[in-house]
Parts: sequence; C-alpha cells; structure tokens
Amino acid sequence: MSNDIRIHLHWFALLALSPSMVLGDEPFVDSQSMATQVTTLSTLFPARHYNNIKVLNACRDHIVDKFRSHGFKPVLQTYSVNGKNYSNIIAYYGPVKAPLFIVGAHYDVDGNTPGADDNASGVVGLLELARLLNQLKPTVNFRIALIAYTLEEQPFFRSSDMGSYQHALSLKRAAVSVKGMVSLEMIGYYTEKQDSQQYPSPAIAKVYPSVGNFIALIGNQKSQSLVAHFKNIFTKSSTRVEALIAPQRITGVDFSDHMNYWKMGYVAFMITDTAFFRNPHYHKNSDKADTLNYKKAATVVENLYRAIISL
Repeated sequence: MSNDIRIHLHWFALLALSPSMVLGDEPFVDSQSMATQVTTLSTLFPARHYNNIKVLNACRDHIVDKFRSHGFKPVLQTYSVNGKNYSNIIAYYGPVKAPLFIVGAHYDVDGNTPGADDNASGVVGLLELARLLNQLKPTVNFRIALIAYTLEEQPFFRSSDMGSYQHALSLKRAAVSVKGMVSLEMIGYYTEKQDSQQYPSPAIAKVYPSVGNFIALIGNQKSQSLVAHFKNIFTKSSTRVEALIAPQRITGVDFSDHMNYWKMGYVAFMITDTAFFRNPHYHKNSDKADTLNYKKAATVVENLYRAIISL
C-alpha cells in the first residue's frame, strides 16, 4: 500500500473515532459516522477498481482493519483472475457448528467512479452491522457471515470471477447448510421528488410508489418468506419499505451478489435503494458521498440488525 493511501485512510479513521452509540439493547447507528466512512471509501484515488489493484487492496485492508476494530478476526478468501489476486473479506459471528446466514456487500466500483452509493454505502452498512453485533452481543442459534465481496462490477458481473460466485460455490462444494443470504446493494440514495422512482415495467409501476423515498427488498419465490420477515421488522419501525418478489427475467431483480446464491440453490434477496431506477448518479463521477441520505441509511442498518437477530 502506498504511503499516500495509508495517510488518507488514517486521516479519515481519526475523523470517525467518535463511535455510533448503542442505547440499551436497541441498535443505534450514527448517520454522521456513516457519512465519514462512505467519504473515506469514495474519495480513494484512483478508484477502487479491479485495474487499480493497489487501491483495491488498500480498500480491502481498510475493511479488514475495521472488522478487527469491531472485535472480529476476518479471514480472506483469495483467488486469481488473469494472474492477479483478489479477495473477499469474511468475518463470522455466532456458533461455529450451525447453519450460516450471510450478509454481503461488494467493495469494488464501476470504472473510475467514486462509488459512494455503489457500493460504499453497502460496505459501511456491513461494517456498522459488525459493530452492532460486537457491542450488543445478541444470542443467535446460527452463524452469521459478514462478507465484503470483490469483483461484482463489469467486466466480471455474471461471471464465475465474481467474489460472491466464488464464495457461494465454496459453500455448495462443502455442503454447508445456509439459512439465507442478504445482499446490501446501494442503500443510501433517497429523494422526495415526484416521479423520481422508475420501474422495469408499467405493470410494476402501477402498484408501487412513484417517489423514491423507500428502501426495497427484492427477492424471488424461494426467498418470499425471508423477505416477508424483513419487511415486517422494517415496517414496525415506521421505515418506508417496499418488497418485490419476481422472477429473474424482470430487469434488475438479480443485479447484485445474491444472484450467485440463487445459482447454488440458496435462499437470498437484495436490500437496495433500487440503483439506476432512482439514483441519477449511478455509475457516474457524480456518485459522491454528499448525495446520500445517511439518516435513512442508518435506519436501514438498524432494522437489518433487528431482522437478523430475530430470525
């Protein structure tokens, strides 16, 4: 890792030292802390792209350090693509000999874009979930795997080189019992503008909101029960949430790492702000930290925690 990247990450780590709080047994995520962490990742230069291997590895090391600071002992799942090594970062919580529940978010970006929403928001959500688990120490009868994936973006999307494909395949080969999987794919962009929310078909648009101020839970038929549980938890906290159960042929339904767990026959779904169906900065240089709503993103993480520990 170059010295300038180390200095950059260290400086933002100092800015984030005032931790998110925990109120009793209730999860609390500080929105300003999330903003600082997203800024850290989205201002790395050059961007955390597969061709910028030094920066991508610096991002990997930063995530490892954050997991460690939250009391975890992360491990790397490393594999080779075109002669270069790439790594998923995995942190575990809960009993070892128990079914696995996976929460994942990819840490690479498309091209040389900042990737604040896509997907620094998801990665920071994952890290905040780790912090909550360590501080609140809930008792669960399953094992939680928190995974930061590499190589979700093009040209690897839908290929066996995706980090999530490599992980899902390893579970299948080892015959691991999987309770479910959640992909955090862009959780930070919200707007109150009229007609700001688009959909893949007119039929779907007729029954869902036209304003992009909600978080979406996207799954297939096999994940319907799991999605319903999460929606119930989100709704109890008065969070604006919409759920869609649809086949993969519907555009966008499988546009994240959960797709690879579907391929292996596992129950999985995506939590998302719906990406390009709402966010005008998707895969653009304008996908910056100051475009996101961290209060809403923090609420998503709090509800994610509640939903997982009540499975």
